[in-house]
Amino acid sequence: MGVNLGWLEKPLFQQDGSMKFQQRLVCIAASSLIVVVYLIFLVNVHLVNLQDSEHVKVSLRESPLHLTHYDWQEPDQQKCRVLDNLESFSNLTSLYLRDKARYDTLSNGQYELPTKSFDPDDIPEKLNVILIPHSHNDAGWLRTLEEYYIYTTKKILNNMVIKLKQYPNMTFVWAESVFLSMWWNELEDDTKVHVRNLVKRGQLEIVLGGWVMPDEASTHYVSVIDQLMEGHLWLHENLHVKPHNSWSIDPFGHSGTIPYILKKSGIDNMVIQRIHQATKGALASVKSLEYYWHQPWDMTGKNDILCHVMPYMLYSFQYTCGPDPFVCFQFDFCHSDNPEKSPMPKGK
Repeated sequence: MGVNLGWLEKPLFQQDGSMKFQQRLVCIAASSLIVVVYLIFLVNVHLVNLQDSEHVKVSLRESPLHLTHYDWQEPDQQKCRVLDNLESFSNLTSLYLRDKARYDTLSNGQYELPTKSFDPDDIPEKLNVILIPHSHNDAGWLRTLEEYYIYTTKKILNNMVIKLKQYPNMTFVWAESVFLSMWWNELEDDTKVHVRNLVKRGQLEIVLGGWVMPDEASTHYVSVIDQLMEGHLWLHENLHVKPHNSWSIDPFGHSGTIPYILKKSGIDNMVIQRIHQATKGALASVKSLEYYWHQPWDMTGKNDILCHVMPYMLYSFQYTCGPDPFVCFQFDFCHSDNPEKSPMPKGK
């Protein structure tokens, strides 16, 4: 049997030269595509290095307050008078907060926040104070849902209408739709019209608006979404309103998934309370008790939500006006007429 070996007489570069050229074209095109994609990635996440000799940090996004202007003081007085010795950061991670937090407690078992005392001769002439009248109502804790409604919540809502009508410059926020639903079913039609007008004028604001203020540590996200839909649908059908601000002051810890769910539900801003005081101290040390909560997988930042962390331990009287609870107790008007029932310790 004869075998044709004529192809061996051709030079190798003629035999497969065209294939090598095609391979070169593919490699060049693939390399160019990788370079273009990488450059687009750098632009989209704002990682173009614009540092000079005085700036050594790279920021994914500008601080949400970088364009804020304060007109109430002269420019040389605009520094924070409590934390003016601290530096703020644009990027924080949970790992950074873990390493930054100091877990050593004071003699009373609490954690010290990085604040310093005022100089009596250096008190600002004008202090802006924001008061948010609210009432936190558990849908089940020491009592059942029905017991809470009958003994306390119903009275709160009735008095809310009376006081908001009496004082047109007064406002109030409410979070739990389940109690609104129970109360609404007992109202006369003219009272319902009045409540809708209070909402329309902004005197009554519905915050969060879920059926309840859900736990975030052990609750599955499906249940969180389900109760959020239930509450928002009820508000839309009865009060013709959609919440834009979240108010989660009592869940024991906060999930990283909840900000994404809230953003997708149409909420733009959120307030949280119950995180570890050492973590609050770490945030306060870099002036970051307000920040944009960013999802680590989101390269565009379109799901970021502005989050405010209440600085002190709880939302009750003694922790709402500053680091000294004995100053706050002086504004506990609920017990001011009956010192025996005051929560202020004896001798103070």
